[in-house]
Amino acid sequence: METNLSESTLERIKEGCKFRDENYYLEWMRYMDLIAQVHSIVLTQKNMYVLRCWRGDKFGPRNRALEVESNLFRVTQNYFKQYIAPPDARIGRAVENLGKECLMEIVVYDEHIASLTGIKSGDFVALKNVHGNVNVRLPHSHTLSMHRGDGDGRNRGISVIPNDFRGERNLNLLREKIKWRLGNVTDHEGFKEFVTDEQFLPRGNQVAGEDYTDEEIEEILREQNEEGVGRNNVIEPTPSMRPTEANVSGKETGTFISTANREDTQTDDVEDAGEGPSNHEEAPFEERPSKRFRREI
Repeated sequence: METNLSESTLERIKEGCKFRDENYYLEWMRYMDLIAQVHSIVLTQKNMYVLRCWRGDKFGPRNRALEVESNLFRVTQNYFKQYIAPPDARIGRAVENLGKECLMEIVVYDEHIASLTGIKSGDFVALKNVHGNVNVRLPHSHTLSMHRGDGDGRNRGISVIPNDFRGERNLNLLREKIKWRLGNVTDHEGFKEFVTDEQFLPRGNQVAGEDYTDEEIEEILREQNEEGVGRNNVIEPTPSMRPTEANVSGKETGTFISTANREDTQTDDVEDAGEGPSNHEEAPFEERPSKRFRREI
């Protein structure tokens, strides 16, 4: 029997199933709805929460990939602090083998951080109103962001999709594609992505392998929320936020993420109305059949 889901979650799943991998790079500077499998959740050196997901393939159109990927913020060893949810070894190796271009790294802000509690590698999530931020002034600073608020009534947020939910055909096809992809991974034993021992963690402020001053780091963070829609407000990790063991078996974990605010001024929530085309508008694209997978998601 399928789990009873809220109208909000059902709406996120329905809209997320409309996402097209081949149109991904056309959606930048817009807002996206999508379904994805969780790779991991990371806390960075600047105390930003990053939800990392994939969809079992690279994105398109290929002639727009370099334009986005060459300027995209990526979590690297220099920026990594700790896992909140570590990657399952098979998923981690699959992404490593396929390439980081298939990994979506989403900076999560304010009250949406609470939605990450209990999420583990291997879960499928519905993501509503993810913003493709473009920063033209600093390198390696394009970001995917889940801003604070509900997106002015757009049901912005993160919902975990129960394993027994089978109500959407495109979700079922996505699960099948990822299962097929993971089934071909045979070299996952001993997979390691980042050094996690505190003594080996770098102390400098670095982004994507480049050296930056504190002022430039702050500028990056401001640009990630240039519309004034919130800050990645977190507190220092507590014992309840210690990294958990990777688990794709469907068992619950005890991970808890605090969203208590610091005592600093919050910016007003300024919505995106009028700032660009909606992610629901059609973008011109010549569709081509996939050579990697026999079904189209």
